[in-house]
Amino acid sequence: MNTPFKLKRKFAFRCITSRAFKKALKCVQSVFLYKKAVAIIPRRLYYRRNFIPLKDKSMLKFFRDKKDSWLVKGILILTALSFMSLFGIQGMSEMRIRNRPVATLKGKSLTIQDFLNEYNRSVEMLRRLSNGEFSQADANKSGLPMRTLNELVSRAVLERVVDTMRLTVSEDDVRETVRNMAAFSGYDGEFNMAVFKEYLQNTGKTENQFISEMFLQMKSEQLLDAVKASVIVPKDTAKMMYRLYGDKRVVDMFTVDPKAIKIAKRPTADELQSTYEGMTDDLIAPEYRSVSVMALTVDDVAAKIKITDEELKEAFAENKAAYTIEEIRDVDQMLFVSEDEAKEAEKALKAGKSFEQVAKDVAKQTPEQTHLGDITPSTATGDWSDAVFAAKKGEIVGPVQTSFGWQILRVNKITPKIEKSFAEVKNELESKMKAALAFDTMTERAVALDDRLGAGESLEDVAVSEGLTVKKIVHVDSTGTGENGKAADLPKNVLAVAFMSDKGQVSPMIEEGDAYYVVRVDAVIEPAVKSLDAAKAEVVAAWMADAQKAEARKLAQSVKERLEKGEAAASVAKTKNVSYEQKSEVGRFDDKVPQIIRYALFTQPVGAVSSTPADGKYVVAKSVKAVPVNPETDLLGVEKTRKLLTKEAAEERANTVLAAFGEDFKLTLKEDAVAEAFSMVTKTSNAEEDY
Repeated sequence: MNTPFKLKRKFAFRCITSRAFKKALKCVQSVFLYKKAVAIIPRRLYYRRNFIPLKDKSMLKFFRDKKDSWLVKGILILTALSFMSLFGIQGMSEMRIRNRPVATLKGKSLTIQDFLNEYNRSVEMLRRLSNGEFSQADANKSGLPMRTLNELVSRAVLERVVDTMRLTVSEDDVRETVRNMAAFSGYDGEFNMAVFKEYLQNTGKTENQFISEMFLQMKSEQLLDAVKASVIVPKDTAKMMYRLYGDKRVVDMFTVDPKAIKIAKRPTADELQSTYEGMTDDLIAPEYRSVSVMALTVDDVAAKIKITDEELKEAFAENKAAYTIEEIRDVDQMLFVSEDEAKEAEKALKAGKSFEQVAKDVAKQTPEQTHLGDITPSTATGDWSDAVFAAKKGEIVGPVQTSFGWQILRVNKITPKIEKSFAEVKNELESKMKAALAFDTMTERAVALDDRLGAGESLEDVAVSEGLTVKKIVHVDSTGTGENGKAADLPKNVLAVAFMSDKGQVSPMIEEGDAYYVVRVDAVIEPAVKSLDAAKAEVVAAWMADAQKAEARKLAQSVKERLEKGEAAASVAKTKNVSYEQKSEVGRFDDKVPQIIRYALFTQPVGAVSSTPADGKYVVAKSVKAVPVNPETDLLGVEKTRKLLTKEAAEERANTVLAAFGEDFKLTLKEDAVAEAFSMVTKTSNAEEDY
């Protein structure tokens, strides 16, 4: 049954003040849109997706029936040969080589590709941590290939061990451990997801890989704890080791920050070209798309709705209470258990005492208990409400008996009732009714526009006929950022559809918030390396960073040479762009200085100078003085050493246990495959050096 339009409008207005109106309307719209969509799916698939249904399955039947014939076999052989010519015999051969196992154990093989993945991830992590100073050649010199193989095999054995021993860790324990790791804390000391994501990016791990490693680590700690319980390090041994390895160093540390160095020289054209050629991988512009977008908003629909004065007046009369503000009275009260107490208070008031004083002395009330606050005729439900609203400002009402006892009240302030006229609320009422009706008819409008576009009308023609605008957005990437670096005004869902569509394709209606959108892809610019002109600012910045780094390296080398010649630290500290700090009691395992510097401090005599890049800076350190320790007095240091020795001994025993398990699991290293894997990474590093 069709509902008269006038009744529809009444219903729409009544729903304006309902909290559930919008949600209910969305449900109605969804059902309506679903019914409409069912009817237009075949057309939309044809016009929007260029969908061609497979009507004739005879081709499939032919191949199925003739699969054993020489004709079909010949076709398949030719297809295989074409794939081999396309991808190359050499590529297939290399793929077979990479799938060769470097190690096997019962039920598992570790391939050359597994080794290369782990090795490359470690090199990339070290390169990031050293700010690009660490190369693959450095990795090979430091023994990374062997260490990678050892870790890969040990992890595989350890996985089998914890599974065999049925060691378990709950997800809650892993989650709590990760959340409490200091490395992932923000400025407030709490777990910070951005810091965690940055760590994953720097180490080249996925979140799943990291969590899997945490499970394995926590399970292996159970094994280590069990072994540790059987390890005892005598106190005398701990004292001896502390005397040998617990000594400290006083260190003069000089730091050169490349960013602090000013480069007066400007790069030449040749230098810019050379820098540009060396960083083309970092200058790949993203895919850009130019799109046209038509939006259908509530305001667009509401603008076409006309409402007469008679309809507005009728709606105003039905909802007059919504435009009326009740009279408000600010009231104080005193509450008494008995009538005698109430009369005593009334007598005191008539004698001239203030309401507040009587409330305090007789009613024993605090000011907060006395002040009742603002009341209206609809909220004042007591037996005294009529009397209070009949009283004048400042007048005393009562004593009045109520369900709570006996009350005396005072009217402090009166705010008169306000009734807005039709003329005052006409515009507001019209806007609300139009908005409600617009929501009611918006889906119908969206489907109608969708049908017209599907039938072949252009986006511009449909927009003009409906009084809508088509917005052109030129060169925007998948994040919504334009070539100028500014964010484009595009809803997230519309942007996503634009990057899933082909050039020239017009999308179906996209619902986003309280609006519908249609997007057409006008142009697609594939990812490409930026030209030198387009990337000039980035190239100049990279050249400048390299120049600063080179100057910082020279300055650090100069500082090192001056210290080695015996120049005083105070004199060297005055050098421009060099910061100085003397650190006392630096130990072998302290993190006050970079690890490479610590190694040099304790392997070279006092007075030796060493330097290294660290955290994007260059550090030069000179060992000034050795500070011996006394195990007899430094009991805390001895205990720390004993714990460290216990841990190392436990790890050694755990490794012995792993080795024994390795034999049980028939762990075998394939020497030829290992040699092949090592040759792959050394060839790459040699190519880097030649380049």
